[in-house]
Amino acid sequence: MNAIKQTKIASFFIGALLILMVNGCKQSVEEAIIGRWIPEQEGSEVFMEFFEDGTLLMNNGHHGNQPGTWSRAGDNRIKTQISKGDDSEIVVLENVRIDGDRMTISFEGEDETLVRTE
Repeated sequence: MNAIKQTKIASFFIGALLILMVNGCKQSVEEAIIGRWIPEQEGSEVFMEFFEDGTLLMNNGHHGNQPGTWSRAGDNRIKTQISKGDDSEIVVLENVRIDGDRMTISFEGEDETLVRTE
C-alpha cells in the first residue's frame, strides 16, 4: 500500500474516532436537566429542581415548594406534573435547550432562560 493511501485511511479513522468521541460525550436531555435551575435574573425564590428518579420540586414564588414529576415528551419537550394539594397541573415545556449550565424553555409563547445553581 502506498503512503498516500495509508495517510487517507489513517485520516478517515481518526476523523471517525473524533466524531464518536464527541457524540459519545454529549449528554441526553434526561441527563443534562438534572439539578436546580433558577431564572437568569437573580433575587427571586423561584426555582425548578429536577431529580434522576423523575421527580421535581418547584417554587413559582407564590405557592411555596411544590413537588411533582417530569418526563421527556418528545424531542426538546419536557412534561411536568405539579401537585397542588388534591389536584395537579400538567405543563409541557416546549423547545427545551440545554447548553452547559443554561437552559432555555418556551412556555405559553414566552422564552425563559434558567441557569443551573447546583
